[in-house]
Amino acid sequence: MPSRCVYSAAYYRVLLVLLVSSALLSCSSVHAAPTWFQVNTWIAIRYPFVNAVSTSTLSDMLVLRKKSPLENAFLLLDIREPHEYAVSHLPGAIHVHPNEVVAYANRNLTTHPKKNTIVVYCAVGVRSAAAAQSLAGLGFSNVVNLTGSIFAWANEGRALAGGALVHPFDAHWGQLLAPPYRAKLPEK
Repeated sequence: MPSRCVYSAAYYRVLLVLLVSSALLSCSSVHAAPTWFQVNTWIAIRYPFVNAVSTSTLSDMLVLRKKSPLENAFLLLDIREPHEYAVSHLPGAIHVHPNEVVAYANRNLTTHPKKNTIVVYCAVGVRSAAAAQSLAGLGFSNVVNLTGSIFAWANEGRALAGGALVHPFDAHWGQLLAPPYRAKLPEK
């Protein structure tokens, strides 16, 4: 009887990461954008312990916070570069540089209850997933990453603060942002 080869779950996880990574890398030209499925799968694999929140749930949270701020308080952190945030951001968002998440938390969140909700977002969700993981590592137990981040929010026609367009990050990733909402990139 032939022996059966059994691989561990870790083997399959590494294989899946390699497949998704190669799919994303194969889309590295300006002409082939990654798909939302590829992006969200990669985030789920790379940050398996980061919880997500949908754009519709966040929209509901913002409405509730407006009606009753004390009972529905949460932090909304924009984890993008300053020039991205300057173009537009979600209403009520606080800008935190992607490289300064831990420093920001150590400076500004020392009195923030560790169990209170923190919602993070960036352009598509990669940088904010890393930020969510870092914040969870500091003991914050209710950190969630906005699925699709500001690109998905804008693509759904939801309200923005600071401007009507969204910074596209770069020409490649900006293809995930619908043209009516995509700001122009500066000429090089």
